[in-house]
Amino acid sequence: GSALDLGFGISALEHYDEAVEISQDEFERATEMEIKAGLAQELADRLFNRGLCRVFMGNVPDTPSDLRECGLADISKARDLDYDVKDYLIANKLLLGYSDQWFTRILRRIHGLYTHFADQ
Repeated sequence: GSALDLGFGISALEHYDEAVEISQDEFERATEMEIKAGLAQELADRLFNRGLCRVFMGNVPDTPSDLRECGLADISKARDLDYDVKDYLIANKLLLGYSDQWFTRILRRIHGLYTHFADQ
C-alpha cells in the first residue's frame, strides 16, 4: 500500500542523496580536467536519477510538497552539467572518443523521462 511505497521511496531518496553527495565531493576534489569531466557526468547521472525518483514520488501522499520541484531542479542541474561536459569535450576535441558513452547516456535519460510520462 501507500505506506510501503512511501517507506521504500524515502529509503531510495536517502541512498540517492548519499550517492549525489559522494559524487559532488569527488568532483570538487578533482583537479585534472578530463577526470573532472568524467566525474561531472557521474554526478549528472546521479542527479538525474534522484530527480526522477523525486518527480515520481511527488504525487505520493505525505511527501514534502516541493518534492516534485526539487526533482525537476535535479534534472535541470544534470542537464547543465551535461552541457558543460559536452562543451569541454568539444573544445578539447575529445567528443568523438566519448561519443558512445554520450549517446548511451542520452538514450537512458530519454527512456527514464518517457517511462515517467508514459505512466501518467
